[in-house]
Amino acid sequence: MTDIEVGVGEDNGIEISTTEDLDTKRFKSEVWAHFSILKEGSGKTANCKYCTAKYNISKGQGSTTNLNNDLNRQHPKQVKDKEIPQTSGSIQSWLHQQSQKRKDFDPKLFRDFLLRWIVGSTQPFLEVESPQFKKMILYLNPKAILPSAITVQRDLMAAHGREKLKRIEVLK
Repeated sequence: MTDIEVGVGEDNGIEISTTEDLDTKRFKSEVWAHFSILKEGSGKTANCKYCTAKYNISKGQGSTTNLNNDLNRQHPKQVKDKEIPQTSGSIQSWLHQQSQKRKDFDPKLFRDFLLRWIVGSTQPFLEVESPQFKKMILYLNPKAILPSAITVQRDLMAAHGREKLKRIEVLK
């Protein structure tokens, strides 16, 4: 559905805004809910709904980095309850954000994730005993308790047994 907004711009010209593009794959970021798209001449701009900031989006597909920066720096109260993911950044910053959300380390959940990683990427059980792997995990979370390769093997066999019983029940 297309919504059209008509208004008078700062230069007393008529501004027409349409949200028809917001439903397309091109505008999939949540940040677009805080901006209106205006056609100006042969180009388009994203106008902040909370201030007078305008961003040219005619050149490419409409980068959201500047839009995110505007919201996070100028309007933190408007986006306080909504988490708008950054489109760029490092793995380290993402891990830091995730660790801030997590309150306590859960060893059982960690072992489940570890087992899924080993099976999903076909890693050898001995990988958990490599010094480089241990250093990496302990760097990410000093509270992590790394199981031995034998424990990982036992966990895998137990998980396999549980899944096998589930499949048998489904097939009955």
